[in-house]
Amino acid sequence: QDEVSNIEFEVMSVISPDAKGNLVMDMYEPIQASKFYEGISKQEHKNALHSLWNGVLSTNDYTSFVQKIAAANLSDQQKLIMLQNISGYLGQTYNDDMFADNEHVVVSDDKMFEGIKSFVTKKKETDVIPTGICGNINTTVAKTAMSLGFDAWLQNGVRRSGDSAATAHIWAGLVA
Repeated sequence: QDEVSNIEFEVMSVISPDAKGNLVMDMYEPIQASKFYEGISKQEHKNALHSLWNGVLSTNDYTSFVQKIAAANLSDQQKLIMLQNISGYLGQTYNDDMFADNEHVVVSDDKMFEGIKSFVTKKKETDVIPTGICGNINTTVAKTAMSLGFDAWLQNGVRRSGDSAATAHIWAGLVA
């Protein structure tokens, strides 16, 4: 028996936080515009999110979390839905203080999972635990992708937006 009750699942399957933490009613429709997700049913989408939330809510450390979501019988499309959500959740835990200090600090997998869990279970914005910066976030995403059977990597480069100064950045990539 998983930790997410039927009632919670019904609510969670239609309400998800967007990149700014605002609640969005249905995250299924936007992915339908992608050729990669063409043909995925609304139920398959719900099952992917259910597996993700069940993994977050029923575990207390990164290793257990990854084992739980890897054990779910999901397609590559569904695994990528989970990874996109994990990446989005971690983006909400971005540690602005660490960025301002201009120092890359190694953050443990468990601390990164703690950030994911704090975002998923938050009652208010201040409940979200800051974790790391782009390198930490994308390392966690790449490790999780590899645990789900994907070939994944990190790459770095320089990012520039408009007239702003260039900043170093780290991305994760994977082959599905």
